[in-house]
Amino acid sequence: MKKFLLLLVAIMVGFSLYAEKKAKVIKISVQPQEAAIYVDNNLIGYGYGEFTRPPKKNQVSIIRVECNEYTTANSKFYGGDERNSLSFNLMQDGFYRGSAASGLVNKYMTITLDPQYYSIDSEGKVKRPGSSSIKFY
Repeated sequence: MKKFLLLLVAIMVGFSLYAEKKAKVIKISVQPQEAAIYVDNNLIGYGYGEFTRPPKKNQVSIIRVECNEYTTANSKFYGGDERNSLSFNLMQDGFYRGSAASGLVNKYMTITLDPQYYSIDSEGKVKRPGSSSIKFY
């Protein structure tokens, strides 16, 4: 009887040690803090988030981290992965800072058209040779 209880205690300790290796909740941290974290296309937080480990070894969770002015990071997390936390440092997108919003760029632009390419009829419609009429409001 004592051997049976000793064996049962040993098995329970073994299972508890195995369970500690793989936490059920996976933690994700991101720099910058305002970055949105998506797991399987569901928003789980900004800068920090938690999600449950996939139950089977071959199941996968798709992780996407995105923020304005930074490149998007994509990753996969399998149920058999040993890690309990993930960390991402997003890189700044050089093209984002080098461009300007087109609405501001073209706001005060003047375009002059040669009258040979259009005509305006009595109703105020613009007519181009060989096409239907266009009306400006």
